[in-house]
Amino acid sequence: MENSSNYTVLIADDDREHMRTIKEYVLRMGIFKNYEIAFNGKDALRAASELKPDLLICSVILQDIDGFGVVYKTKQLFPNIAAVLSSSIENDFAIRSSFANGADMLLIKPCEYDIFDKNIRLLLENRSDFRGTIVRQDSPEKKLITDITREIQRIGVSAGIKGFKYVRHAIYLYMQSEAGLSVMNEIYPAVAEKFDTTPACVERNIRHALESAWTRGSLSYIEEVFGFTLDADKGKPTNSAFIATVAERVKLKNMI
Repeated sequence: MENSSNYTVLIADDDREHMRTIKEYVLRMGIFKNYEIAFNGKDALRAASELKPDLLICSVILQDIDGFGVVYKTKQLFPNIAAVLSSSIENDFAIRSSFANGADMLLIKPCEYDIFDKNIRLLLENRSDFRGTIVRQDSPEKKLITDITREIQRIGVSAGIKGFKYVRHAIYLYMQSEAGLSVMNEIYPAVAEKFDTTPACVERNIRHALESAWTRGSLSYIEEVFGFTLDADKGKPTNSAFIATVAERVKLKNMI
């Protein structure tokens, strides 16, 4: 099977960085004769009806119709499709909702190629044996990213906005340096390079993410985490203070 190209795949993800990664993985596997991509739920359903794919790889977070809805409706059209939902969050709700809506596999982001390749091949070869599988990466890096993700979501930073992935990666980078990197001069440019944007865009989107969290998040938890670092006038920490505070909190939990 490794030298044949027999399968078709639809990839649906509004995170262009993750979309690019999964597309590269799919092409690298060498077993797909055709693929389509979609950046929102409506386009995903339209593409599915036209392509009739063997495999659907769909992010839980999508505009218009979320990944749960896309998988459910696609399974109604094509019961034999192999459906993979991808999520940066692994919790009871994500797991239950994924499999209740017909997903065969839940892929926890990020995922290295070797793990992706192995599990996708197994799923395509024998879905009945691998239905209900959760694919995760248990490396130290993955654990840190997962812990950062949980912390910023608990504070109230929504995974559905662009600043979410920027601030998550910024915190991760800050944690890698014993001396602490300069947020303005070192972290913003590094995040911008990873996500193919500008430092100014990174700063602006992180600021927007924090403003949104302070409006919609848990005030009691925010006060617990940031009680002594809040800006007296604005009522929320600066981007730099937020990144440093969350980084130190995650370090403490992991005894780093």
